[in-house]
Amino acid sequence: MLMACNYFIGGNRGSKVSPFFKEIQAANKKIERNLRYLKVDSMTGYFEIRFLPLGESLGYDNHPFYIIEDLELIKNCLNEAVSLKNSQKTTSKKDSMKKR
Repeated sequence: MLMACNYFIGGNRGSKVSPFFKEIQAANKKIERNLRYLKVDSMTGYFEIRFLPLGESLGYDNHPFYIIEDLELIKNCLNEAVSLKNSQKTTSKKDSMKKR
């Protein structure tokens, strides 16, 4: 799932030659289907669950476990991909400063 999140955040779609292509595409579909319930926090740049699939009136605790588990997994995976992307940017900036 993390590989699919990295592809999703980076805008890459992967090669059809890759042995993981079908798994990545299935994970991308799952991410796109559940992305409507997630929003990016403007201060931190990380994803948060903003809407619940079965409605706000039902509440977080009363949703079926598998729905919340999928949302949390996708949220954590996307946040990990964003964190990796940000850390790569900072290391590349540090490397460019050292070269000067």
